[in-house]
Amino acid sequence: MKRILLFFIVLMLTTTATMNAQQRKVLVEQFTSSTCPPCYTMNLWLNPLLVNNAEKIVVVKYQMSWPAPGDPYYTAEGGSRRSYYAVNSVPYLFTNGVTTNSQAAIQNAINNGYTQPAEANITGYFRVLGNTIYVKTSVTPLITGSNYVVHCVVNEKSTVGNKMNNGELIFYHVMMKMFPNGNGTTLSLTQGETIDFNFSHDMSTTHVEDMNNLEVAVFVQNKSTKAILNAEYLTKTTTLPLPPSNFTATQQGESLNINLLWNAIPGVDGYNIYKNGVKVNVTPITGTSFSDAVAEFGVTYKYSIHAILGGVEGFEGKTTCLTQLTIPQPINVITKQVRGMKMYVSWEMPEDFSHPVKYNIYRNNILQNSGNPLSVTNFESIGTSYTEYCFEIAPLLNEITGAKSQKSCITLVYVPTPEDVKAIQVSPTKKNVLITWTPSTTNTAGYNIYRDNIKINTELITDPNYLDIVTDYDKEYTYLVYGVAENGGESTNAGTGKITLSDVIPIPKNVKATQPQNNNLSVSVTWDKIMMEIGYNIYRNEVKISNEVITINEYIDVVPDTSNYCYKITVVSEDVESEKSESACIDVVLGINEPVQDIFTLYPNPVSCKLFINSDETILNCNVYNLQGQLIYSSKSDVKEIDTDGWAQNVYIIQITTHRGLSEKRFVKR
Repeated sequence: MKRILLFFIVLMLTTTATMNAQQRKVLVEQFTSSTCPPCYTMNLWLNPLLVNNAEKIVVVKYQMSWPAPGDPYYTAEGGSRRSYYAVNSVPYLFTNGVTTNSQAAIQNAINNGYTQPAEANITGYFRVLGNTIYVKTSVTPLITGSNYVVHCVVNEKSTVGNKMNNGELIFYHVMMKMFPNGNGTTLSLTQGETIDFNFSHDMSTTHVEDMNNLEVAVFVQNKSTKAILNAEYLTKTTTLPLPPSNFTATQQGESLNINLLWNAIPGVDGYNIYKNGVKVNVTPITGTSFSDAVAEFGVTYKYSIHAILGGVEGFEGKTTCLTQLTIPQPINVITKQVRGMKMYVSWEMPEDFSHPVKYNIYRNNILQNSGNPLSVTNFESIGTSYTEYCFEIAPLLNEITGAKSQKSCITLVYVPTPEDVKAIQVSPTKKNVLITWTPSTTNTAGYNIYRDNIKINTELITDPNYLDIVTDYDKEYTYLVYGVAENGGESTNAGTGKITLSDVIPIPKNVKATQPQNNNLSVSVTWDKIMMEIGYNIYRNEVKISNEVITINEYIDVVPDTSNYCYKITVVSEDVESEKSESACIDVVLGINEPVQDIFTLYPNPVSCKLFINSDETILNCNVYNLQGQLIYSSKSDVKEIDTDGWAQNVYIIQITTHRGLSEKRFVKR
């Protein structure tokens, strides 16, 4: 009992003095091999030097696997240290991270390093039970900085099982295991903040020869400069409590409560439990169970337990628990072709499942978002035309993956781009735009219209035109017309039309007046059509001659006599008339075009209902005009009769065209 009390008094005194710098010890690292004759030569003087400086140094020797056939005690962890120092030959010696390959150089380095103040305090203990070693150490940095590494090394003080052919019979301070590996633990240091490390390992998996012949070295190194802040051997103990056996963590059903159980250790004061490095109990636990409430499902919680004796924690025991939860399948998985070869997949989780899941997306059984689970419930993907794609959604809750959804499949189709898209102002007095295009016949069920990249149709358009109402004159509008397939997918590209509306009524252009062949007292007036919902008024010699608004861009004027006639055209929109166009003049004369002989006769004349036409030749064209030049009837067939029922009582002009030419007659409707 006195020995145990003395141990804890020493431990407490050591802990109290942690902010005072320890006596620095110098780290000596040797890369050597039992197949290397020069290594034996070096060790003949090095080993006695190390014994003479034993109180000042910490030694680690890495047995290398070359020269061939290599030292059998080589490990990959030693290979990591070789790579770190860029060692390419043996023997090679480093003292406090600096190359020292001569007897004088190493002795000077030890002497100089030992006199320097330590930049970190290192304390700790190890205990061996059977083939397992338990390590507990603390590092208290006396400086602040980043990019440091802590190495914990288990050496066997002496070995003989690795002797080969260089003449050495016994080897000292042979590295057997590095915790957690040859790269150590990288961390940032804050002055005065102690960092605890706990390790355990079954040494039967190493080259160890005698479990009672082990030593544990700990050192802190600057990864960039390779400078050593301090090194120390840990104290071997047989009294510091080992971790409790059968330490388990079990979730209570599908709850966020975890039950911890362990076997009691007789004689200890109690137990401390840590979750992910943070102590969860306020006072020492005196029983052998503990219930812990955690925050999330699908998370692996790491627990450690330490028995307490004399107020000091013993070695660490570890266990883990993954909190499980049944995750339902995603529902309402819908796959759509959206534009071109792009697909859009959407889904939902059942309403009664409210946990924050993420998702993996599988397309034809291949994961599409490797390493980046989605937190949204939609996904876009690109494919190729006439290929079937099937999507499945797998929900994830932290580390738990639920069952995949049912498959949602689609076959992509090619939709052609609408052509000859035009945007036409309907009327100068209305802010209406008529969009027209040439209809497609391939895989096209309808069309979508976008104005300035915003879709404006609420239902699929099936006719190749669309009337849009805008808000402003003198503003350019851009229209995009996409073809749409039966599955809702739009064409890759859109036909484009642009327009800037104007509230100025246009004036007709290119007005022309011609005297038709064999039509001595009529004038054909034509002009460029204006693409609006408008009409036209016709002026002859400044007098309006059209009784009604003309809707086509041609007018036949029957003049009273031979003379010079000048014509002007205006545009009419909702009783608003434009300015007159430029004049188109013509001299109407007789005899310049002799009429052909009568090629048809009419009866009855006057007519009350049906007008019959008699001709020995095939009639190619038949037009009937009133005296105002308005076209009343037109046919391009071999017409034999015309129904005049409903016509106004008036004089009409009928023009008949055959292969011989054009002939004209007048008749009266009564």
